[in-house]
Amino acid sequence: GLAVDGQTVDRPGVVYVADSDNRIQEFDSSGTSISEFHFGGITNDFEQESTTVIGGIAADSTGVLYFADAGNHRIILGCARPRP
Repeated sequence: GLAVDGQTVDRPGVVYVADSDNRIQEFDSSGTSISEFHFGGITNDFEQESTTVIGGIAADSTGVLYFADAGNHRIILGCARPRP
């Protein structure tokens, strides 16, 4: 089964859950699933390393997500989705 690797709540009450499948799931305040993001094998223009293991997650007061890429020993800044 999957294990929860981290969870956080942003100011509007959206809950983010990181699990052992290298996925972040997003839920509204009533528990309804909004979306999910998969992070296995992602690379960017600046680094060739892949995101391998989500080790934790946090959100700031504006809803910007930060998550620990434990496999590569770094913190990754994610973008917040615009809220109405």
